Amino acid sequence: MKIMSQFTEFYKAKVFLLLFVLPLIFVMSCGGDEEEGEATPDNAQEAAYQAALERAKTGASGDTLDTSATSSSSQNTQPTPTPQPILINSREEAQLLLWQHLTTCRRMDTPEITSHMLENNSGEKEYHLYPSTTAKNEFGVWKINEKVGTLIPQNAIATSWDEWVTSGLEDTVAKKCDSILEKNIPSQFVDPIVKQDRDAAVIVWTYLSKCYPDLETNYLTPNPNAAEGGFVVKSSANSKTDHGLWNVKVDGTLTPMNPKAQERDSEITSGQCKNLIKSETEAISAIWAYIVKCNPLLDINDLDANWDPKEDDWVVITKKTAQIRLLNPEPDHGIWRVSRDAQITADNVTAQTEKIRADQGTEKC
Repeated sequence: MKIMSQFTEFYKAKVFLLLFVLPLIFVMSCGGDEEEGEATPDNAQEAAYQAALERAKTGASGDTLDTSATSSSSQNTQPTPTPQPILINSREEAQLLLWQHLTTCRRMDTPEITSHMLENNSGEKEYHLYPSTTAKNEFGVWKINEKVGTLIPQNAIATSWDEWVTSGLEDTVAKKCDSILEKNIPSQFVDPIVKQDRDAAVIVWTYLSKCYPDLETNYLTPNPNAAEGGFVVKSSANSKTDHGLWNVKVDGTLTPMNPKAQERDSEITSGQCKNLIKSETEAISAIWAYIVKCNPLLDINDLDANWDPKEDDWVVITKKTAQIRLLNPEPDHGIWRVSRDAQITADNVTAQTEKIRADQGTEKC
């Protein structure tokens, strides 16, 4: 009995120990599994990324890949666009480009072009080009973008210039700019040659003296031309010859303004000067030589002459003193006219009678 009682106590102790140890082993076993399977947030994201890569390789479907963690690295791998090159690097280059364009048709100096720079809405530099204060040409306003490098006219004058220059660039044979388009281009400015009214008188005198060497500048009167600029020059009141009205521009250009001036201009440009008779003495000599054939006793001093500015010729008559003198009075030989080109005209009946006799010759006087 005593032995049985001891065995029973031992068996109870063993069962108790087993009941205590088994729950402990079970708890430890479960706790270890959870700890082994637990994933940190980083591990979860990495796992998702790897899983997505696998799906990409195999073509399997699944949740969309969250690339927020790798966005910065993927952006760094994107190709960088190539910036557009700068064609015009300075104002000087822009001005030189316009100068090369314009001088296709007309010679000019580079200092005639000036410019300023502005940035457009895209932050690109644009050069605006126009005539400088010392320019002798009006070529309008132009613009050129630093990256485009193309000259663009900005007003009507620049557009006319561009059309004119283009005509010259397109003419690969003669290489001449269109003369019709040139009419739309402002004339080149020049430094004034004629700065005061007496300069204008000298310009006209220099021209007229080619056929009128006896002409003096004080026989010409200049006045400012308010309508067209420059000066208008006419013969003065004390001049014996009317040389017409002349327009003299500040650059020295001379233009006849009325028929009389046009007559002088035609005479000079043709080289056939009509100014053979330049004075009263020469007019008297012409008449005396003409009628003396039938009047051998005629003294040249018995004739007189006056200038007729209205008809632009000399009037020759017999002096009254010669006709009424007591000793050898001279008969009246009529009224004669002598033009500058030595044309003789009988102006009354007496002179016409004398002319008939003179034309018939000495044998019929």
